[in-house]
Amino acid sequence: MSDDRDQLRRFVFEELPMHGRLVNLNASFRAVLSLHPYPAPVQDLLGQAMVAAVLLAATLKFRGQLTFQLQGDSELKMLVVQCTDELSVRGLARYESALGGKSFREMVGNGRMLVTVEGAEAGSRYQGIVPLEGDSLADCLDSYFRTSEQLPTRFWLASGPGTAAGMLLQQLPQAAATRDEDAWPRLNMLAKTLTPEELLGLSDREILVRLFNQEDVRMFESRRITFSCLCTRDRVEDVLKMLGREEVDEVLSEKGEVEVHCEFCNKPYRFDGVDTARLFATGNGSGDLFGALAPFLLHSPPPFLSIDLPWAGPGFILVCHKHKDIVILLCQLANPVWMHCCRDLKPVRIPPACVCSIFAQPASLPRQSSRISLARVNLV
Repeated sequence: MSDDRDQLRRFVFEELPMHGRLVNLNASFRAVLSLHPYPAPVQDLLGQAMVAAVLLAATLKFRGQLTFQLQGDSELKMLVVQCTDELSVRGLARYESALGGKSFREMVGNGRMLVTVEGAEAGSRYQGIVPLEGDSLADCLDSYFRTSEQLPTRFWLASGPGTAAGMLLQQLPQAAATRDEDAWPRLNMLAKTLTPEELLGLSDREILVRLFNQEDVRMFESRRITFSCLCTRDRVEDVLKMLGREEVDEVLSEKGEVEVHCEFCNKPYRFDGVDTARLFATGNGSGDLFGALAPFLLHSPPPFLSIDLPWAGPGFILVCHKHKDIVILLCQLANPVWMHCCRDLKPVRIPPACVCSIFAQPASLPRQSSRISLARVNLV
């Protein structure tokens, strides 16, 4: 059997109102482990949680993202796994450095489990929160489905070095009409004989034959599971906005830039003074803009400031404190530019570090503000 299978497979019982899912994670699980040096107990639990998140997402008909989270009050503080409707998955864990507990209960203590489903449509969100009741993650999931009055559902989870797998059995709503009243207890009894070693080592077909050889089982084509992080620069900018300008400026003054690493994939995002100024200026009203420019506009402007120059493309109005001039930048901020200073129209090379204040995006400004303009801007 290949050790790089990352797949979800659905199966149904042709003559019974029940179905199930099988999940195998290898490459995607190893990708998560390669980013964080977790101790073995945390690795095992994270692998099981990743499998559980995929199994939960697979039972739903939605477009969006499912977040599976454990919050512990013992050695494991938090574990988060996210799975999209396209089966891209990522995960992380936070724990105390002195991790002594080996069992599930020792690690999580009296914690709780959260399942959050966020649909692609605005306002489409569901969250379930239950205490962690049981001696394993599979027990807690079974309890979650019992207490939330959902369809009878059972989980089997296993993990090992760089690999994780799981199985779900679920009773369908029409089960009450079946004549085989012993079907659900019988299938559960058979599934309980599955060992972790078999779950990790056997193929999907071998597992179903091993457990349900007396049942009429149909197996569907598998779906691929991948590791993929959802982080973007825009999302990191939203986090910085939540921190506030004062805190961001403090980091900027100490280190010269703000560096943020995604907790899931460790990808770095860096912001210099120009980036942070643009960040907190975006969305300002025109009143704030003209308030910032008032010292320049109160004086009789030279003739070239009266030129009605329409916006030629994306850019920003900036004040360069080094040169004390209003300029318009029509290029990416990451590049140095040659521009004519408003004062004497001589070409001056202004690197991004000199541009300190960004007040608004041209697209958001009223038409008359286009009179504050500059004749030419050229890339170096």
